[in-house]
Amino acid sequence: MKRWLVRMVMKVIAVAVALGLAAVGLLLWQLQRAVQRQWQAARAAHPHPGDDVAALLDFVRSEEHPLSERNLAVWTLGRLADPRALPVLE
Repeated sequence: MKRWLVRMVMKVIAVAVALGLAAVGLLLWQLQRAVQRQWQAARAAHPHPGDDVAALLDFVRSEEHPLSERNLAVWTLGRLADPRALPVLE
């Protein structure tokens, strides 16, 4: 009787761990998609001859875009960890 209970508990734990890992994977995927969308929005809004960081910096400094979009660009700059973004991030 106890072996059956132990096996059942182990199965429940295994399922819980698998579901937890799947949830973390889904969250990371969603974050990556958000960064990608923000990068594309910044690039489309400000065609920039420089690189992506320069385009995001211009996007953040622009008063033409809503604060919510500029905040996402700031978050994206933080995730990129480029030293050129430090003046904007401080």
